[in-house]
Amino acid sequence: MPRKSRKAPTRDADPLDQYSTWDLRIAKTIYYSIIIASAVTILGIWLTIIGWLIEAGKWDDLFELGIGVVALIIVGIVVLHLFLLVLFYVLFRGGILKLCQRLFKDRVLAKKYEDYTTLRLLIAVTLVGVYIFLITLLVVILPSFFLELVAA
Repeated sequence: MPRKSRKAPTRDADPLDQYSTWDLRIAKTIYYSIIIASAVTILGIWLTIIGWLIEAGKWDDLFELGIGVVALIIVGIVVLHLFLLVLFYVLFRGGILKLCQRLFKDRVLAKKYEDYTTLRLLIAVTLVGVYIFLITLLVVILPSFFLELVAA
């Protein structure tokens, strides 16, 4: 039985192709300003929380809870920021597309741009965060708990 000849995969046209370079630059500028504003807001929230902890005298109490608790807090913060980073990254293309649709309404898109890479990346970051959390739990907290149990 003879083999069929190979065909190049058919790909849909990029929905952003219908917009000019300047349209995309304007949309990217607005999108980047949203990201910077979000980063400044998150930084302000963290500084406010740290300020409250220092004023209330809880900052030193936090470090007295043990290295495991501090490590888990740091891992949680890092995972949250990685999640936000991936979220902004995967929303970039769709975000630019939505901005172009809103800013330049007179242009019609042929087909809605959709794929599941966003979901896959978010699940991957979540799983990496859970794995880091569990490894930190096993490496830091459990040995310190058992050392205290053996010492008693």
